[in-house]
Amino acid sequence: MKKYALALVALVLTFLSSCGGVGKRQSAVNQLERGMTKDQVTALLGAPRNKSVQEDGSETWDFSYMDLLDRHLRVSVTFFNDRVTKYDSHRTDHDHRDNQPPVIVTTPPAIPPQGHIPPASRGRGYIDSRVYEEEARAFELFLEDVRRIPFDDERIGFICSVARRSLFTVEQASRLIAPFRWDEQRLTILEALAPRLRDGYNAFRLIDLFSYGSGKERARQILEANPPIPWDYDPRSMGQMEQQESFEDFVRAVERQTWDKGKINYIRDAAQRNSFTVQQVIRLLKLFTWDNERLPVLEAVAPRIRDGFNTYKLIEYFDFQDAKQKARRILGLTE
Repeated sequence: MKKYALALVALVLTFLSSCGGVGKRQSAVNQLERGMTKDQVTALLGAPRNKSVQEDGSETWDFSYMDLLDRHLRVSVTFFNDRVTKYDSHRTDHDHRDNQPPVIVTTPPAIPPQGHIPPASRGRGYIDSRVYEEEARAFELFLEDVRRIPFDDERIGFICSVARRSLFTVEQASRLIAPFRWDEQRLTILEALAPRLRDGYNAFRLIDLFSYGSGKERARQILEANPPIPWDYDPRSMGQMEQQESFEDFVRAVERQTWDKGKINYIRDAAQRNSFTVQQVIRLLKLFTWDNERLPVLEAVAPRIRDGFNTYKLIEYFDFQDAKQKARRILGLTE
């Protein structure tokens, strides 16, 4: 009996280490690339759990993995002419050994004026702490890119360009303005950011960033000309941001559409009711092979992007210069 128990323990440990499986399979998924052959995919992921062929001749392979820690990994790979054209994966971890809530490090939401309660029931605005967390991360990435630009004029132009598609807290505006040495430079940035301040009733704090009386007075005039955005109004997006779990369902629903035109129309319909992060938009663009398919998708979702700090990163998902330029115009990154 003892021998059987030891064998069972060894079997379980072997299963856990190989199904560290899900972790190892995730590493394999990270090696997938468009243009791979079926043999190369099989070498990475093994045999598919299911295969399906669409009317346009493309073939989809579905893979599913699970381990004893109740971790799941689902992978979908689509081939056309026996080459990978797109792939997607979704991992769910239910490791019950550590059930502690995650530590969230983010810019806290601004406190509304006394007596004013944001209308959470209207399905708008920033009522989910995860939305704050996502946007705070997006801003930090944007700030890193700003710091990498060597010349002040280019940095100012970059900030002003991105500001047309984004909202900022006063604290974020301060972090963008403060590194510049001269009041004239700071005033240029303030003019771009002032209409986009989410917590504009705290904007008076920005006046202290200016060195001279004339600069402070001009900053005061700029801020007075741009009243605070009402709490129940977000000029970029009126809908709820899709939670990641429901977004995965949405992506699968898009993929189930037979033709690319149907997929585009499905996304257009959803964009009327929801808003998206840049990462989610990237996922949607990757569902399509050609620039002339990606452009109408971008046109549909561009006004609904929440973390506008990073919209410029979407340009790299278009192949040709003409399409890149059209994408910049759609995103408001060109005059």
